[in-house]
Amino acid sequence: MTDGKLTLTGGQAYSDPVFLDFGVHRMSVDFSGLLSSDASHFVAHEFSLVHDGVALVSGSATLDLLGEIMLQDAKLAIPDLDLANALPAYVQPYLTGTSLKDLEGLGHVHGEVDVAAGLPTRAVLTFEGVTLDSQTGSLSVNGLGGTLNWFDDSLHSELAGQIDDDSFRSSMTWESASLWGIEIGAAEIPFTTTGRNFRLLEPELLPIFDGGLAIKTLRVRHAGTDQMYLRFDAEVRPISVALLGRALGWPEFSGTLSGSIPDLQLSQGVVTLGGNLEASVFDGHIVVRDLQLRDPLGKFPRLHASIDVENLDLELVTNTFSFGMITGRLSGQVKDFETFDWMPEAFDARFHTPPGDKSKHRISQRAVTNLSSMGGGSGGGVAAALQGGFLKFFDSFGYDRLGLSCKLANDVCTMRGVESAPGGYYIVKGSGLPRINVVGSQSRVAWTRLVRQMGAIMESEIVVE
Repeated sequence: MTDGKLTLTGGQAYSDPVFLDFGVHRMSVDFSGLLSSDASHFVAHEFSLVHDGVALVSGSATLDLLGEIMLQDAKLAIPDLDLANALPAYVQPYLTGTSLKDLEGLGHVHGEVDVAAGLPTRAVLTFEGVTLDSQTGSLSVNGLGGTLNWFDDSLHSELAGQIDDDSFRSSMTWESASLWGIEIGAAEIPFTTTGRNFRLLEPELLPIFDGGLAIKTLRVRHAGTDQMYLRFDAEVRPISVALLGRALGWPEFSGTLSGSIPDLQLSQGVVTLGGNLEASVFDGHIVVRDLQLRDPLGKFPRLHASIDVENLDLELVTNTFSFGMITGRLSGQVKDFETFDWMPEAFDARFHTPPGDKSKHRISQRAVTNLSSMGGGSGGGVAAALQGGFLKFFDSFGYDRLGLSCKLANDVCTMRGVESAPGGYYIVKGSGLPRINVVGSQSRVAWTRLVRQMGAIMESEIVVE
């Protein structure tokens, strides 16, 4: 039998990737146990560890002094873990290279952890007054509290039916949170977690800005493995798109975002939907059909979908992107939209004034210039024409209908308009007096060039209207 006490008041220790400086936070260990005859194992029948300002741990343990994994078996009681110092010492080294590499925290955790054959089998942890924050803005949580009950698969199966179901139940609450700038209000999440599996126990509403995400189902199996499976079913309660866009660095769209996310599943590296993804934005309706996302967490994700656009308010759209004012409605469809590493590879897109649209149809000088440029016309020549002669007295013009299509293949966009015109195709078919038509002259345009052109239009601060 061996009894002893070890106190470290200086020096450092390193076990990849954890580095401890005992000159900053000293450590002392009281122990009583038995050392094997070949000095390869030490069985601590009881021990007490004090890592000043970081953690208090006691219990029993078996140490493999010669193997790669030192802690073989243990029953640990953790009276206190101070996150302000424990996160930098024990957690941050594992987050290097991730978006949470600068994660900081306050608050305390206490509980119990069991280890068998070098792997954790049970963890019961209580969080009190916890704050987590990443300086990069990737994650922030305030007022986090609750209890986590985690069991490995074999222990869960062994205990099922022997202990009360509440022993497997976990619940976490927070007062406020944000994820990449998206503000999330107070919530309470009841769940169970076993091995690499997670299941939400009850439908929950996550407040997001002035709306929310009503989650009906959330299940994860085999998390972090090639066999990972996820099922998610939710409804988006109306969220101001301007708030969402501001948080994500997008243009501040007008209107609200709402809709449904029906039976989203991740299986064998492929994300599919059990129905259509629907959203309301720009006072219109967008439906995403046949969505399929391959290798979403890999280096080169591939997306396939078709999109229907119904009755968008063009004034809201064009004001958002500083394109130049256009009033009226817009409908259309994007068939077989395919991306590789989030870059478009192929699609067949057509947008047009919906038949029977009775709304007011007006188009500004700036919008005329920009549409002419996209269709291969001379935007500068159009602008000069609009600023000279009789037309300069008009800020906007009436139109009958407008439309533009692009079929992308092999980095070439084959373009069309609402109908054929002398020398090209009509993008805007004028109406009334003075009448102005916008005619596209190029039917084949390099996609990369078109993207650069659209980007320049959106960023331009030159206003000709």
